[in-house]
Amino acid sequence: MRKLWLLLLLALGIPAYAADPACTGLCLKQVTCTGGATTSITGTVFAPNGVDPLPNVLVFIPNAPIEAFTPGVACPAPNAPPTGSPLVGGRTAADGSFRLVNVPVGTAIPLVIQSGRWRRQLTVSTTTACADTAFSARMPRNQTEGDIPLIAVATGRADAVECVLRKVGIDEAEVTNPMGTGRIHLYTGSGSKGAEIDITTPSQSSLMDDAAQLSKYDVLMLPCQGTSEGQTTPDRLTNLLGYANAGGRVYASHYSYAWFHQNGPFASVAAWPANEVSARAGGTATVNTSFASGKTLSDWLQVVGASTSPGQVNLQEISPAITGVNAPTQVWLTLNSPSQGNPVQQFTFNTPVGSANQCGRVLFNEYHVESPAVSPAKAFPTECSKGAMTSQEKLLEYSLFDLTNSGAGPTLTPASAEFGMQAVGFSTAAKIFTLTNDSIFPSVVSSVTVTSDFLVTSNSCGNLAPNASCQIGVVFKPTAIGAATGTLTVFSNASTATSTLTGTGVDFTIAMTPASGSLIAGTSLTAPVTVLPLAGYAGAVTISCTTTVPGSTCTPNKTSVIPSAVAGVSVTITSTSKYAVVGYGGFGRGVMALVALCSVCLLWRRRSQVRSLVLTSCGVLMLLAVCGAVTGCSSKLPGQNAVYTAPGTYTYTITATDGLLKHSATYSLKVTVN
Repeated sequence: MRKLWLLLLLALGIPAYAADPACTGLCLKQVTCTGGATTSITGTVFAPNGVDPLPNVLVFIPNAPIEAFTPGVACPAPNAPPTGSPLVGGRTAADGSFRLVNVPVGTAIPLVIQSGRWRRQLTVSTTTACADTAFSARMPRNQTEGDIPLIAVATGRADAVECVLRKVGIDEAEVTNPMGTGRIHLYTGSGSKGAEIDITTPSQSSLMDDAAQLSKYDVLMLPCQGTSEGQTTPDRLTNLLGYANAGGRVYASHYSYAWFHQNGPFASVAAWPANEVSARAGGTATVNTSFASGKTLSDWLQVVGASTSPGQVNLQEISPAITGVNAPTQVWLTLNSPSQGNPVQQFTFNTPVGSANQCGRVLFNEYHVESPAVSPAKAFPTECSKGAMTSQEKLLEYSLFDLTNSGAGPTLTPASAEFGMQAVGFSTAAKIFTLTNDSIFPSVVSSVTVTSDFLVTSNSCGNLAPNASCQIGVVFKPTAIGAATGTLTVFSNASTATSTLTGTGVDFTIAMTPASGSLIAGTSLTAPVTVLPLAGYAGAVTISCTTTVPGSTCTPNKTSVIPSAVAGVSVTITSTSKYAVVGYGGFGRGVMALVALCSVCLLWRRRSQVRSLVLTSCGVLMLLAVCGAVTGCSSKLPGQNAVYTAPGTYTYTITATDGLLKHSATYSLKVTVN
């Protein structure tokens, strides 16, 4: 009877509540909708300032109480489910947007936004069955709003990252001495002192000398202090290494290279300079979009107005000292300076270096975010500048949340693919792309699209379970000559995963230069053939020549050539005369009659000159003998060929083909009388 009621409700379009006996709590408020509809929540997650959207933020509806974070550095398992027994959830896209489907129906629906140890618990006042509810939120500004990672900042006179945290939206009251109640603790730099809270603010040295104190922090920030001297000792280097290996997150810049370039396994992650160079004015850097998070950063920079060209960002106070990194260190930014080898401006590596179980992370960059006013010494926040955030401050904002995160949205690999050169109008073999759902929640792939001259030929993506993968096949079919760039985009839940696709459409041309000529029937000529590559075509082509002209042939001197290296290609055209004797064409009788008439006239005029007459007669006889030899003065014509090339104008077709492409040129030949 219960089943009949459920069927009746569905037939009438009335949502039916779940009846699974294992379903408890908010699960009982999930409903089944008809016509493909769902109960959903859509919105955007912002930074604490409420202005900048945040990507890769976990958004979920809990079905159990949220537990407090355990204080101190920890080594969480990658993509481990958060506390609260999530019922439904997902991650925000590059523009901070999210969409949760099949959410519970009712009032006071709990919703959590979380990025690492940034977390805020919220309540959606009402959701309507089989409809969408709009709901946006921001990360907490203070502890009364939610959880903020415990962050230690070593202040310096060259780079005031504490000011950027303030611009990100963290309340000033959260920036305190370590003995205070705030979540951002300041330590004055031991290289070149920066801002302080007051005269009791401890030094960076006191923190780095105390491994137990260091382990209390979720994030350690070591910005440039204007010098590398006076900061490190062997014990401090060991403490930093142990902190990162235990799961700590480290941000460092410029002269803070001193903490890494001679610190055990840290020394192997990059080509550290022997002596860091001073920062200079600035330049434009390229974002590495060959991996998922790099592509997200590139997109995000445009969303927040920090970039006007995709993948390009302007930086100030940069250093070109890092010449490269060693795998698997991940490059994020490179300076656009070929003369300097496009030096790396930002990279990350996971710790312990070389271990299979890595849970710590280090971010190093070669640019300053804010030059503080610290002369004379200033108390926070008087050292901070006012005004909008610069592009590199936006970079720090993104990096801060990415550094503390423990997961990401769906990944699409490879992040880029080069299809190479392909004949125009023909498809390459398919390249396979793999989409992996790196989330604890199921993912629904709603669309797969490609742009430019690329085509999706196979797609096994649909509903993806957590940590499951699917494959997408893509081919390149150029429609024009030259380079082509496209994008494979996979949209799932509210996340977008992309790869940059490149290929080159190639072709070749064939021409006859000159394109016409003439000959006497029974003779031959050689005509040059020009075969040229287009857009880098480098394949081999076969040359052939055809004609329907009777008694004529057209033969290439080379049957296969490579256009890029072609030289001396030609065709030889032959013809056949009507008569076996080349040049015969009624010459005998007509000419002989003319000769006879001329001879009679000559004899008549020379009749008085006997000697001359005799000589002239002999000459005529010799001429007759020659004519007879040539034409057959016996009145018999020369032998005639069964097939011959008659006078006229004819066309010959010269063709070049590589198995895919086929191009032809014509040659016009005029044949004159035999």
